[in-house]
Amino acid sequence: MRTIALSVLLLTAALAFAEQLENPSDIFLRAFTFFQKAEKLAAADSLPEATQAYKQADALLKELQEKHPTWNEKIVAYRKKRIASALERIEAKPGTPVTPPPPQVPPPTLRSPDFNQLPRQLPDTTGWRRLEFNGQPFYFVPLLVSPDQARLQ
Repeated sequence: MRTIALSVLLLTAALAFAEQLENPSDIFLRAFTFFQKAEKLAAADSLPEATQAYKQADALLKELQEKHPTWNEKIVAYRKKRIASALERIEAKPGTPVTPPPPQVPPPTLRSPDFNQLPRQLPDTTGWRRLEFNGQPFYFVPLLVSPDQARLQ
């Protein structure tokens, strides 16, 4: 009697577990998970992996339609349509012309300033004076010191 009760209990648990595996919501959730993974891979330009993930999601949705044809028919049809359009986009990508990357602009080089670009004569109100040294002009502010004061003692 005890073994019969135990075997019935195990058989009931096994049937409940098998039914849990065949739950249409779980199948759809796995398909949706593969779809999301494929979207991320496609955005990262991992096209072969994205194609494989889309096909796995499509296979799960086909399995769902075969085993549970009346389960949320509109949602399953919509998801299959999205997968088909995504696969078409991926298949069309390699044939599209690739735009070349923008040319690299070299960084500006540092160079000494061109003194010839400076103004030839500054207004007298600033106190600046222009001199030339080895053909290069330069500007300075003269100190108002007499030669007697400039001598070192």
